[in-house]
Amino acid sequence: MTNLYQASVPIAIHKLGNLKHICQVGAKHVQENELEESALTSFRLYPDMLPFSSQIKIPTDILCGMTARLTGNDRFGLNDDAASFDDLIARIDATVAHLNEQNPDDYEGTESKTVTMQTPFGELTFTGTEYVTNFVFPNLYFHITTAYNILRHNGVKLSKLDYIWGG
Repeated sequence: MTNLYQASVPIAIHKLGNLKHICQVGAKHVQENELEESALTSFRLYPDMLPFSSQIKIPTDILCGMTARLTGNDRFGLNDDAASFDDLIARIDATVAHLNEQNPDDYEGTESKTVTMQTPFGELTFTGTEYVTNFVFPNLYFHITTAYNILRHNGVKLSKLDYIWGG
């Protein structure tokens, strides 16, 4: 059986590559159209939704939390001040570097490990497999989709292939 390393880390790295590409297209759009960068990085689809920058920060945080929760290793820290496209891309790169440093052996047996976490909605408890499939990945895809949609809403030329394959 494939352990949770194989079922999570390579997929997360691929999806972060797509997210980085989406950010790069957004940065290029800002430059080519002489726009204020914060018009995109702080844009919200709806007033009670989080801005574009949070759509990058949250999945990178979730993935760093995943590695710590599953392996028991120290949580990798990220710069929470990221606001520009360059900062957000650097945050993605730092997360990918962290994921690339993961030791697959640290994930052995984590499929059935109990993962408990506090959320604003209360305590959630999962097995390792449930945590990856029912919390980590849905959040990862949700925030990548929202980042994509924010940029598309603002006229950035992105296609379905940018989302799926990263260009």
